[in-house]
Amino acid sequence: MKNIFLIIGFVSFFQIAMGQIPESIFQYRCFTDIQDSSQIAKLDNSLALYKACIPYECDVVKTIPINWIFLQKDNGEGGFQEDNQDHQRYWDEIERRIEYRFANLKETSDAACFAWKDPFLSDTKIRFSFNRIYIRDSYAWDRNNYTGRPTSLGYMTYLIEEIENDPAIPRGINVFFTADGYWYDFYADAVEEGRIVSFDSTGNFGVSFEKSIHMADVYTKYLWMRYMLPTVYNESWEETIVNWWTGSLAILISHELAHALGLFHECAHYDEGECEASLMNPVGDGGHDYLPPSEVGKMHYRTMSSKFLTSIIPQNTGKFPTLILDEEYHEIGRRIYSDVVVASGGRVMLLGEEITVAPNTSITVEGFLHLGMSTLRTPGRSAAWKGIRVKAGGVIALDRMDSIDFDIILEPGSYLLLQGKISFLDGHKMIVENNVQVCTHKNLDIQGRPICRMGDVSFGMPADFEPYQYISCTESTQSVFYSASSLIPDVLYVQNQQIGTNQTLVAEKIIVGSNVTSSKPSGQVTIEGGAHVNFISLDGTRFEKGFRCENGSTFTVTEMEE
Repeated sequence: MKNIFLIIGFVSFFQIAMGQIPESIFQYRCFTDIQDSSQIAKLDNSLALYKACIPYECDVVKTIPINWIFLQKDNGEGGFQEDNQDHQRYWDEIERRIEYRFANLKETSDAACFAWKDPFLSDTKIRFSFNRIYIRDSYAWDRNNYTGRPTSLGYMTYLIEEIENDPAIPRGINVFFTADGYWYDFYADAVEEGRIVSFDSTGNFGVSFEKSIHMADVYTKYLWMRYMLPTVYNESWEETIVNWWTGSLAILISHELAHALGLFHECAHYDEGECEASLMNPVGDGGHDYLPPSEVGKMHYRTMSSKFLTSIIPQNTGKFPTLILDEEYHEIGRRIYSDVVVASGGRVMLLGEEITVAPNTSITVEGFLHLGMSTLRTPGRSAAWKGIRVKAGGVIALDRMDSIDFDIILEPGSYLLLQGKISFLDGHKMIVENNVQVCTHKNLDIQGRPICRMGDVSFGMPADFEPYQYISCTESTQSVFYSASSLIPDVLYVQNQQIGTNQTLVAEKIIVGSNVTSSKPSGQVTIEGGAHVNFISLDGTRFEKGFRCENGSTFTVTEMEE
């Protein structure tokens, strides 16, 4: 794990709407730390940005995978069990309560909870997809194996790496449930022997890291409450105490999840502990079910970071675009849940990736985007996304892109680099407007029937594009683009061409040579030695004067099937 990013240890005494819970039962501590967080929160100059990210009532939600990592001893003991129906039922309830809290914030009249009042928003528009993962590992299970700070997960780095590299485990926030081996054995023995003992709350804590949460002794606390408290308080586990346990644990985990999403115990509206109703309140009474709208916006801003983009499950377009301002390389699949802008100076390489794109989103390229052997798809049966638009000064490189099922539009002043097999599926197009600079490698093979409208373009790359030479332009050739507005061009005019590579040209009708139309410049078409061209048309191919086939080159004319 990289950095622990929030501060302050605390003891919180949570109360549930089910009724007053004895304070001695619930003593949880949050060890989520950072230096001088109160000063960071007070001097935070990003409040306007957070406020800008507050979702609208009509906005769709963002769903973040949460992986419950239930650690057990090597023999399977010491933690929640996959085959225990009661355990599964309890976690169903905890998950329900967490989801409900993020969807149903409560407004407060406490003046200490806000310095100014934005329109209240009850729904954070953040949800979670929960995955239960059971791992037998006695060393990771017993947090006493780490001799430093008791909250750290540093002693199980090997396990964290295995989880992050396991394709069966979604990328998301990992919540690790560990135990103090000594105290677990003590309470497990007491349960087996029917003894009633008090609970040592000093070991029961939660701590939120950048993308991980450490929850200690939750199963040990469960044993104590499940098997001892009914006798101590003369209350039924199923009727009362289980609600105390699931309710308080859901609040604590919700608190830690909000930490992971960027929230502190304090914010620009209140200091630590001042707003009793706040979900981030670490002490005292209160419902722990309120957040200022700007804090909700802060969580959404947090999800826009590149570290969270791999975790978000897209359902629709986010309110604000994701900005990529500098160089980003991606070697793993990722999810895009909002419009993406590759700003001037930004460089993105997506090579060999499966990329999930939310419906109705788009990618705008002002910098450099390199797509190689990748697929970009909307999830399931969702509506299509809006494709890629390359602005003036922007560069897009397509390198062996098979089965493209989106549109690409290059505006005047943009740059297009093509290499290898570029295949468009039916109905999808590439539009190249005037004053576009094009570089096509000699092994280019455009397949499918895209609507390619070529304006006045030039070929090759200028010298100052050396940093972008992922596709070599030193062996480039001029490619042929369609000039039509239907799926299969009505007429394909081929002129002013030196064809030095094998190509297949498809249209309803093909006209080759000089003077092909009075509205286009005329010029000779030459098939260079060794090259082969296949002309495929429905209504015939006409060769006018100016067509020349050099020695060693060939061409075929094929009738298109209806």
